[in-house]
Formats: sequence, C-alpha cells, structure tokens
Amino acid sequence: MNLLITGGAGFTRPPRQRAKWYYTYVLESAKDGNLYIGWTIDLNARLKEHAKGQVESTKHRRPLKIIYYEACRSKKEAIRREKYFKTGFGRRFLKNRLTGSRGGRVGII
Repeated sequence: MNLLITGGAGFTRPPRQRAKWYYTYVLESAKDGNLYIGWTIDLNARLKEHAKGQVESTKHRRPLKIIYYEACRSKKEAIRREKYFKTGFGRRFLKNRLTGSRGGRVGII
C-alpha cells in the first residue's frame, strides 16, 4: 500500500524510500598481488560471492581482500568509475589514494 503524507497548505510528498546505492570496488589478490575492479548494487553479497569462489574471474586468485570502494548514486556512475579505475590514470589514482607518503597503506579499508 502506498501512502501519501500530507502537510499544511495541501503539501503532499511520497513516503520516504531507502536510498539506492551502487558500489565500485577494488579487490587485491593475496595469491598474485593483482587487483580486480568491479561494480555491484549489493557490496556485501558480491564480496561473499568472491570469497566463495563463485566469480569466474577471481575464483583462482583467492584469497581476496577489499582495499577500496566508492558508493555511487547511479548505476551509470558506478560503471563509469569502474572503467576509469581500469585505465592508467585510474590505477595511478588508486595507487596515490591507497599509499601513504612513506609508501605504506593508509586506512582506507
């Protein structure tokens, strides 16, 4: 059932809906040190699929560790960020974001 909430002076607004987020994420393989970059609508469920070996492109590269993620407001933006991270500029961005001034990892994840 959809309810409308009314306020003074005839103001009507739809009920609040839960914000929908899309995630772009980066995993690092402990086996070979390589990165996997992807996007999803349910980050926790997708990470569980990776951990269980249910994702073809990462099942032989386990164990995996999430090292970075971003929340995006649209599917289009999440895919755009995924494509960017797969470019040389995007990989440089990730390297700079994940590396501290002394060459160590910072507390992103």
